[in-house]
Amino acid sequence: MAKTTELRIGGVAYRMNIEAEQETRLKEVAALWETYVSKMIKNAPKMGRDQMLVMAGLMMADDLYSETTGASVEDEAMTNFHNRLAEKLESLCQKLDA
Repeated sequence: MAKTTELRIGGVAYRMNIEAEQETRLKEVAALWETYVSKMIKNAPKMGRDQMLVMAGLMMADDLYSETTGASVEDEAMTNFHNRLAEKLESLCQKLDA
């Protein structure tokens, strides 16, 4: 049976039509993605919304890739990479807005 549920990502509410049995998993996945979005908001607060959501998705995909391929990357190095990438993207976005 279909139902509507609300997810919050980056402080914005999204209403989704889903099958009732999907709700728990969808909310758990959304909560996971929200952790990445929150990191982006913290590390690059001036980044545009679209770029921030894409970057958060890429960070999440990168972590999944590391897990599925067995690639071993230290957390600190990955965090530094993500932070540097976010800074570069923010700088690029500012140049585009100028």
